[in-house]
Amino acid sequence: MVVEANARSGRLDVAARLFGDMEKAGFFPTPATYACLVEMHASAGQVDAAMRLYHSMANAGTRPGLSTFSALLTMLANKRLLDLAAKVLLEMKASGFPIEVTASDLLMIYIKDGSTDLALWWLRFMDRLTLHSGGYGSWVQPA
Repeated sequence: MVVEANARSGRLDVAARLFGDMEKAGFFPTPATYACLVEMHASAGQVDAAMRLYHSMANAGTRPGLSTFSALLTMLANKRLLDLAAKVLLEMKASGFPIEVTASDLLMIYIKDGSTDLALWWLRFMDRLTLHSGGYGSWVQPA
């Protein structure tokens, strides 16, 4: 709870130190603590810290929630780390979450980056994953 309170109030350095101290002392973080730290680092744009915690979370057997995946994907898209975002998206799908991607958002990320070939590749990729148009430019995974 102390870790989460520090993270949510923007003191990520204090939260990270407390988190490390907890782990060294043999205490296991709760799923909520992991999620909070990943999401706060992601919203601060701290890719390395967010991804390190995300992998630590998975290695500890804690399943990330939808808000954690969303925070990571938003951060990675904003940082234009599209290959890493693709890996997280596949891990999200493997975790059983339905995937809803706004095709226009995805296209705009690549177009802004000057990567129209990659935008087309992603559209084909979504089709191969059996994602179908949900109308209005969104893609949804069939139930």
